[in-house]
Amino acid sequence: MNSLVMDAVAQSTKQPQYRPTLEDKDLKRLDVFGHKVYTSSTLQFRIANYSALLSSYDFDNYNKLFEFASYIPEDRRADFKSILSEGQLISRTALQASLVMADTAVRTIATAVVMRRSSWLSASGIPKDLQTKVEDLPFDKDKLF
Repeated sequence: MNSLVMDAVAQSTKQPQYRPTLEDKDLKRLDVFGHKVYTSSTLQFRIANYSALLSSYDFDNYNKLFEFASYIPEDRRADFKSILSEGQLISRTALQASLVMADTAVRTIATAVVMRRSSWLSASGIPKDLQTKVEDLPFDKDKLF
């Protein structure tokens, strides 16, 4: 029994211990950073989407208020319509800003996906020429490759 334990200890000391190299640590950091960028940019996209919905709702409400213009006294009607027009302009501008914010978030999401894929390919040990081929494979909306 004692020799069995000694053989097991001797066998384990002969096997090389894996220690992550500096490159492995950098790839892991890149992957973690890509994950954080992806997570924060998807949150940004959701916020932009919600903001766009609220802006659209606001614009629709201003359109509905124009129906009440006939009930406003004649001397105040012009002021009421100018307030409604300005509200529509503000909500339209907010909607445009939401769309720009969503576009920025989508581009950031795409960048994060590329970062994570690149770090995964580099860490996978796949030869560089094959990595280049995989990166250049076409992608259509129906299927990958």
